[in-house]
Amino acid sequence: MVPTRTLACASQRTDPLALSAEDVDARLGQRGIARLQYFNGDMHRAGFALPNFVRNLIGSGAGCVASDLKMPRHRRIYRMR
Repeated sequence: MVPTRTLACASQRTDPLALSAEDVDARLGQRGIARLQYFNGDMHRAGFALPNFVRNLIGSGAGCVASDLKMPRHRRIYRMR
């Protein structure tokens, strides 16, 4: 069994891939976040990578499913159980 992690990111204003790995590392340092064992700028960017079969399924070939998708405006947060 391969351990997996799930990440969901949705925003109409912010592109998480607009930050380079160096930008992420710099922001972590500016905010006093240090001694992390797992997360760094490279891991941030890698978290948005998609395997080829998923790219083919969604047809975009990009790290985001659809950047021009209109999302409904609501404040309710749904949590998986």
